[in-house]
Amino acid sequence: MAFQSLHLMCPPTIIDNPQMQISLITKLKLQYDNHIFAASCFKINKKIKIVRERDEAIRTVGIERQNADRQMNEEKKNAAYQIRQVRDQAVKEIAEMQGALAQAQKDVAYQRHLNENLLRISRERANVDRGLKPKKEHTGYVVMNMQEKKLQRKNSRGYYTITLWETVLQSPYSVDFTEEQARYQIHEDLMQHEDGKEWALSRIGICEKPDPKFCDPFEYNEIMENENVLVRYQLRANYQARRGEKTGFWDIILVHQKPIPQVPKDMRP
Repeated sequence: MAFQSLHLMCPPTIIDNPQMQISLITKLKLQYDNHIFAASCFKINKKIKIVRERDEAIRTVGIERQNADRQMNEEKKNAAYQIRQVRDQAVKEIAEMQGALAQAQKDVAYQRHLNENLLRISRERANVDRGLKPKKEHTGYVVMNMQEKKLQRKNSRGYYTITLWETVLQSPYSVDFTEEQARYQIHEDLMQHEDGKEWALSRIGICEKPDPKFCDPFEYNEIMENENVLVRYQLRANYQARRGEKTGFWDIILVHQKPIPQVPKDMRP
């Protein structure tokens, strides 16, 4: 192949000279080898460049990952620190609130005990003023009077009348009590229904109202004809002290469906 190419490329004088042929072949071979070597070097350099770029990319990714891990660890530490701060603050505030609550409960218990003593003393004094015995055990509630009340209502057939009864019950609380204080204490004494405990007004034959809201006496009269149901009640401050009494007392006016069958003797004035 080389000699064929040589015949084509070189003049006849060169081809006919053996030494010149060898020199030319050697030169061409060197050029060819150089060309092959240069091509190989180019490929190697290209591969080296690719490897370097890959290594640089790997190094860069590694650095970025380290930085991200470092930042994440710092953020975790900061978050954990903030959580500890919030938790410690919450624990501190809860402890303070529990302490304040315990003190408040203690104060309320003391105030309740004090109020109970004051109410007990007030009730006993009121019982002594009214001659109610025994002064320590008597509830302090006395039936002052009972009267009939007629109420009318109109329907499609005209007016019709029902009969209700109004009973005035004197409380042991003097008119020196405010309306709010008297209402609260009377409600606590008479209107609270504790499990397993008799309703206070059942002593005078009045049943507990089914609904704590204001009642319609007409509907109650129709639905519960055989029961002496409490229809409504209201307070009255009676400033007219009777003889022997130092002050007037708060009254509770009870409106119920039937007359009281028998007032206990200890609840009469």
